[in-house]
Amino acid sequence: MDGKKTVRDMVNVHLPILLQLISTLSLVVIAFSATCISSSLKEISGQGEMATNASASDATATQPLAGRLLPDLLRLNQ
Repeated sequence: MDGKKTVRDMVNVHLPILLQLISTLSLVVIAFSATCISSSLKEISGQGEMATNASASDATATQPLAGRLLPDLLRLNQ
């Protein structure tokens, strides 16, 4: 060759880099989709609600006794 690069040579030089980039991007997409799927499955199974209910029960545990009993008494009177 007389110092001139052909298209084939350029492809041969850049193809491994391009394939590695595609491989890395596909792994990132797989990891992101796994994260989204796991959060969706938690919501479907109700574990997301359990975490919300647990934080709500923690909040009521810090309320005074009268504040916790009042809603129960009101329900009994209905």
